[in-house]
Amino acid sequence: MTHEEIHQQFHELRVKQAEAEIRNEQMRIQLEDIDAQAALFRIVTENMLDLVALTDMEGYYLFAGQSHAILGYEPAFLTGKNVMDFVHPEDLPGIQNEFAEFVASGLPRRVEYRYRCIDGSYIWLETLGKFITDENCLPKKIVFSSRNTSERKQAEEELRKSLTRYDELVANVPVGVYVFWIRANGHVEFEYVSNRWCEIHQIKREDVLADAAKVNNLVHPDDRDTFLLRNQESYRKRIPFSWEGRFLLGDGKCRWLHIKSTPFVFDNGDIRWFGVTSDITERKLAEEALRENTTRARRQRDAIARIFLDPLFVSGHLLKAFDALTEGAAGALQLSQASIWLFSEDGLCLECLAQFVCQKEEHRRSTVGNIVDVAGYIEALRRKGRIVAEVKGNDWRIASIVESNGPPLQPFYTLIDTAILLKGQVIGAVSLVHVGEKRLWHPDEEAFAATIAAMAAQAIANSERKQLLITLKDREKQYRELFDNAPVGIFQITEAGRFLTANPEYARLAGYADPAHLMSRVTDIAAQLYVDPKERERYQAYLRRHGQAKNYQVELKRSNGERFWASMNTRVRHDPLHGVVYDGFLIDINEFKRSEAEREKLHEQLNQAQKLESVGRLAGGVAHDFNNMLGVILGHTEMALTQTDPAKPLYASLEAVHQAGQRSAALTQQLLAFARKQTVAPKVIDLNEALEGMLKMLRRLIGEDIDLLWKPGRNLPPVNIDPSQIDQILVNLCVNARDAIAGQGKITIATYSKTLDEAHCPDATGALPGEYILLQVSDDGCGMDQKTLSHIFEPFFTTKEQGKGTGLGLASVFGMVKQNNGFINVNSEPGQGAAFTIYLPAYAVKSAATVENTLEQPAEHGNETILLVEDEPAILKMATMMLEMLGYTVVAATSPGEAIRLAHAYRGRLDLVMTDVVMPEMNGRELAGHLFSHCPDLKCLFMSGHTANVIVHDGVLDDGVHFIQKPFSMKDVGTKLREVLEG
Repeated sequence: MTHEEIHQQFHELRVKQAEAEIRNEQMRIQLEDIDAQAALFRIVTENMLDLVALTDMEGYYLFAGQSHAILGYEPAFLTGKNVMDFVHPEDLPGIQNEFAEFVASGLPRRVEYRYRCIDGSYIWLETLGKFITDENCLPKKIVFSSRNTSERKQAEEELRKSLTRYDELVANVPVGVYVFWIRANGHVEFEYVSNRWCEIHQIKREDVLADAAKVNNLVHPDDRDTFLLRNQESYRKRIPFSWEGRFLLGDGKCRWLHIKSTPFVFDNGDIRWFGVTSDITERKLAEEALRENTTRARRQRDAIARIFLDPLFVSGHLLKAFDALTEGAAGALQLSQASIWLFSEDGLCLECLAQFVCQKEEHRRSTVGNIVDVAGYIEALRRKGRIVAEVKGNDWRIASIVESNGPPLQPFYTLIDTAILLKGQVIGAVSLVHVGEKRLWHPDEEAFAATIAAMAAQAIANSERKQLLITLKDREKQYRELFDNAPVGIFQITEAGRFLTANPEYARLAGYADPAHLMSRVTDIAAQLYVDPKERERYQAYLRRHGQAKNYQVELKRSNGERFWASMNTRVRHDPLHGVVYDGFLIDINEFKRSEAEREKLHEQLNQAQKLESVGRLAGGVAHDFNNMLGVILGHTEMALTQTDPAKPLYASLEAVHQAGQRSAALTQQLLAFARKQTVAPKVIDLNEALEGMLKMLRRLIGEDIDLLWKPGRNLPPVNIDPSQIDQILVNLCVNARDAIAGQGKITIATYSKTLDEAHCPDATGALPGEYILLQVSDDGCGMDQKTLSHIFEPFFTTKEQGKGTGLGLASVFGMVKQNNGFINVNSEPGQGAAFTIYLPAYAVKSAATVENTLEQPAEHGNETILLVEDEPAILKMATMMLEMLGYTVVAATSPGEAIRLAHAYRGRLDLVMTDVVMPEMNGRELAGHLFSHCPDLKCLFMSGHTANVIVHDGVLDDGVHFIQKPFSMKDVGTKLREVLEG
């Protein structure tokens, strides 16, 4: 090697040495920077609230800051361990998948999981993972930043439980519950709506929470202005809001809702409203139905009540509940059949789970074929919810709904099918079928059908969940505001009678200032709150038997002693701390009870009228045959008396028989008068003149110890009445007054006129507005109590000793007054006498007709020929003898057919036909019509013990008709025959 080569190599070595020294200096400076950065990194990481760690690409800790001390681990302890070693076992599979996807993607990722602490407990971490890359931008390490989210998780869980408990609390309240805000800036938003509220408004919860204005849009256009004005007034004055009106809901139907809410104002101007919504549509429909047809509404209501109380319905057994529903519905609406149909599980068939056929009073079940056969019907039911059809012959609806199980086909079917909805889905139908004449369904019948469908849906729901697991434990703090502002009284009471809780409304109803006063001062519920303490025992016994009570009505009292009726809905539950506890709510139903009492009063009056009508029908039925027998007895006795020497003992016996027969006839006439079956001939008369003609006879009747005062009214309009009825009415009332006076006394007869309007009609059966003439008979006798007053017009009711009265006097007065479209009002108290006031309709035209009292005249004779028709042989024989004794020629017939044959065959002149009214083959009027066609000049006299509306209307003789009442005397028939023949 040459010297130059050696020198060159040495120079290169010196250059390399210098470069190495430069690189060493640069590395020293870089290490100092790295140490400074590492110190800063440790300071930052050790003072962060988040947990920071560095791992390799497989998840092994390379570094953990002091912030990891929250887990209880020293940072050095974690170095070299894998992050997955501390993940909760339940979260581990998911986190491993997340880590693998994270490494594969190379992108940051955020996860949430539970991480184990040193003491074995777990906390929730939210971790963000990012990569540290090399100079080639490839990931080589991972930085994890984790945050402790346990408190947030716990808050979220508490919120979820709170909302769950909120829903469970209001689930037992039969109204929709809502909470909404009106912010200071005017923004309106709903905070909470219950499931029941959504059902009532037919709106989804998420829709109304997203847009509160959707509710206002449902208000009926005619009610929207008043709704908004009431809202504005409540908002402006910060006062509770209460309103009821119509809503147009999702199904297109108009519903009546009652909305009530209470405001709570916050310092920042926000207002929080707590309210309830009740669907009052059924109540509105019921009120309208009650005005239109009380009987129909009561029948439907009673049917629903019977179904609710029917052991079959409350048994929880679906088919038994359906049997109770169909039988109750058919009976309430008087249908041919009622049935419940559900889709089969595969959705291909309709299954008849219950059908009640009224004709056979039996329950049936069956399956109707493929649903495709009735696809149009099913689609219409799903779309409309109800099908009302009028069907003739074998229409497809009949074939699919009725024919397979119903009664034999009739000419006309009227049916109403209502969809059964469960969770918003149509699952079947309630089918109500009327067979026969065309029937128009009343709106309340359609509502009743909907109720039956709803009850069917409820029965299905009950069968799916036989027991509702609802508890109110530990909820008072969370829901106090809702509880305190509920419009019904809510309570929790132990079986022993100690209040566990009560809301302000319950305290108010009980008459206490607040729940604290109620709970501290009521120590004996039975004695302090119940009008009848034993009712508390009956109430508890009912709860022990049934486990719950719905609409249990009881009379309670407030702290000041004021009484009120309440309806309680209660369920029994077993509390671990207090044993048996009664949960429920209470509603003031005083107004309802007053309405119910009025309905009961009307029902009692109807029963009384029906009872009197029944006796009247009995009297009419008996009168005909009984008067026939009396006619035979009186007729033969009268003829025997004319042929017997008065000095002989036989004459006195015959006279006693005759008098007894006359009294029996009088009793029959009283029965007919009571039943308004008495045949009368009304005349327009002056009532004062008619009464004055009776005064002399009445004074003899009542005796010298009793004063009879007569106070006639002036300028009275006339009345249209049979004068003999005035005589009977006055005699019966005066005799009744005489018997009520012991010793000396006074009877006053007065008349006057009066015009009645709707507001001043007396509280008497049949009282109507109009112009009346009043006849009042009053006395200062012993008077009557209320129990006696309630029975005085009943036939055979009497307070007199046995043998002193028949009990028909006042009953016949009642019948005669009603027959003349009048009514009676009675005022009496024990020891204060009695006043009977009779209201007779005033006659429009003044008449000079008066009552004439005629003296008895002997029987008149004649020589004409009479066709006598009587189906009772004994009467025929007796009447023939009477007529022949009066000088008449008699052609006797025992039937209408024989009478027609004799009339055609008779060669001489027939002057008059005397015929019974009620006979077989044809009645007397029809017979007279046949005879008049053959003998146009023939006169006619009808005779009967009861005319049966053949020749009368409401007991009043038809114009131009001559009539004699059985039984009759020879004098009566002689006089009547001359009147007809010479008239």
